[in-house]
Amino acid sequence: DTFHVGGNARIEGALKDSDNNAGTVGQVLLSTATGTKWVSLFLSLTTTERDALTPTAGLVIFNTTTNLHQVYDGTAWSDLY
Repeated sequence: DTFHVGGNARIEGALKDSDNNAGTVGQVLLSTATGTKWVSLFLSLTTTERDALTPTAGLVIFNTTTNLHQVYDGTAWSDLY
């Protein structure tokens, strides 16, 4: 089956994978040959772990200390929201 949204959509409740698990912040639902599963799009790091990186411009992470997505601009980290 296919689900397609051509405009805006609102979902109340939770999306669940084929094992009936709901995703968490920063995850997307991936369709596989054997079902669906949740995968993380961004590295989840603490501020200490983030600061130990040697990042390149454009790197996006989820900071678990601040609970915010952050991007590195080549010089400094900035919150995305």
